[in-house]
Amino acid sequence: MHFANRHEPAVERVRRCLVTAAQSLGTPSSAARALAAGAPYIERVDRLVQAIAAQKGMRAPVLDEVVRLVDARLEANRRSADAAAKPPELAKRTA
Repeated sequence: MHFANRHEPAVERVRRCLVTAAQSLGTPSSAARALAAGAPYIERVDRLVQAIAAQKGMRAPVLDEVVRLVDARLEANRRSADAAAKPPELAKRTA
């Protein structure tokens, strides 16, 4: 565990935390495995990091792209889950 230096400026501590969090988004995680398995909902660390960065007036195009990709995959997973849940006769009428 890293303990912050009391003399380190708050902005630098926030920046360092955001960088560390963003770097961890690139490694395989249970969220990535859940997305690949078709989960329609997951806990979103990427959105949390994006929201905290926005509150601090910071943006990271790479993070924005991760959020966009995860949003798109979740939407596709939800559509698949909805289609699978419909009885076959309803699926034919709505197709």
